[in-house]
Amino acid sequence: MDADELEAAELVASRLGGAATALDVEGAPDKTCDFEIVLANGARVALEVTSTKDTAVLSLMATSFGRQHKARGLANDWQVGIPHPSASAVPVSNLVKKIVPLLAVFEANGISEAGSAGRPGPAPAGSPAEVRDAYRSMLELGAILVRSFGPVSSEPQLFITVHGGVGADIDEVNQLVVEAAEANAEKLAGTVSDERHLFVWLDSSRPAAELAVFTGTPPAMPPSLPPAVDAVWLATKAMLAPGKVGVQRLWRVRPLEAWESLAP
Repeated sequence: MDADELEAAELVASRLGGAATALDVEGAPDKTCDFEIVLANGARVALEVTSTKDTAVLSLMATSFGRQHKARGLANDWQVGIPHPSASAVPVSNLVKKIVPLLAVFEANGISEAGSAGRPGPAPAGSPAEVRDAYRSMLELGAILVRSFGPVSSEPQLFITVHGGVGADIDEVNQLVVEAAEANAEKLAGTVSDERHLFVWLDSSRPAAELAVFTGTPPAMPPSLPPAVDAVWLATKAMLAPGKVGVQRLWRVRPLEAWESLAP
């Protein structure tokens, strides 16, 4: 089991009030479900964990943006968000070189966050001219979001992150869930259990759907799930602190019921 699979099982087990056991381990038969969760009342829930990853996009992002960059002279670590590669090509080396003085202006004026993971709006309300100029220059460099973490105890760094940058597509969320459910329906149908659940990790390789989830409003209509799937859990991750990534959104849906937004 990889870390994402184990984290998903822990999330579901904790919210259902049960204990998870890994089943699809070395030596297990083909088409074995990932986990079984036994609830306090003895009910058994089969859980399969999957993701919507586009491996080609993730490979490009890891090669281009998966590094940390030193930011001498700043008081804080900073997250610097840029648009998804499918939306815009940002020269990261130029961005890293020129954005530090702009972030210093934000720090000097008490600005800890500017921009948006979607379409950036105006500069922070009531900002002085130097902040407005720095914000405009930040956008011209290709950054759409900056957020400080700190203060730091050692040399500050920039953490480059990638975001949708184009537009949210809430309909794509249901589409991806249906595709994942249909792909795993046979495995779930083959389990001996009281309920069969699917957990779907949604990441930045699907930018329009990820941005839609980032807004925090689930789809108005539930997806059309196959009969073998009794519930789908959907989760996204985000940087919560320098070097720390955690669950940002956690949603759940059952057939013919509305999406639920749960505390991560």
